Amino acid sequence: MEEGKEEEKKMESILRKSTHKHKRKGGDNFMKKVLGLLLGLAVIVAFAGTSGVFAADPDTDSAYIVVKCVAVVSVDIVGAAAAFSGTTEGAPQVDLGEVSPGEVVHSSAAVSVINDSQGAITKWKVKVGAVYASADGINDWAADSGIHAWTTDGAAAGSNKFLVKSIFTAARNTEFALDFGAGDIVTTSDQTYMETTGVFGPQLSSAYGTAVDDGDPSSNWVNPKYTVGTTESGLSNHTRSLWLEFTAPLAISNASYRAITVSVTATQS
Repeated sequence: MEEGKEEEKKMESILRKSTHKHKRKGGDNFMKKVLGLLLGLAVIVAFAGTSGVFAADPDTDSAYIVVKCVAVVSVDIVGAAAAFSGTTEGAPQVDLGEVSPGEVVHSSAAVSVINDSQGAITKWKVKVGAVYASADGINDWAADSGIHAWTTDGAAAGSNKFLVKSIFTAARNTEFALDFGAGDIVTTSDQTYMETTGVFGPQLSSAYGTAVDDGDPSSNWVNPKYTVGTTESGLSNHTRSLWLEFTAPLAISNASYRAITVSVTATQS
């Protein structure tokens, strides 16, 4: 009887240990599952919360367009061609007729100067060039030289010395003489046509605007009439009207006809 009770106690003890062991093992597995789930959620929350802060930086790369645009520079003075033969044959002329010593006369019609470049915006330089003389004004024109030669010093008229002024303006002012200032004197050296009224711009009449402003004061840059060949650019102000003021020498030593060269040079420098 006693032996049976002992056996029963041993079995109960084994069952209690087994039950406790399984309970502990099941609890451990449960805790592991809970911890794994929490860790996964923490990782997801971490990525979701910091994805905007740690976005990759943007990157930029560049390429270059390398090109050289080449334009043809040209200028054309349009007017009635000179009727006389010789060195200046075929060049446009401004015929002032007969004048008295010291007389100041103005051209009655403009000479058109055109930037007929192919795509080149240019500035113009004006100067007095060679002087030619002829006995009859038609034949035997030759360089004016010797003691009777006419010259200009770019300051004032004098003995066998003349003075030329020029301006670019679309129309003559009613008091045209007032349009010409001291800065409009044409010398034997190239002078750049400026946007201001001081150099080849009118004092009173409407002045032409510049196509490019290169400073203060600015050169008067002129748009081209053409792009390539005879294709017109469509740009305005490619043609300017040139007007002249001539002061005859205060005294002369002969009465030959004179042809005085006034040149316009187109340049981008």
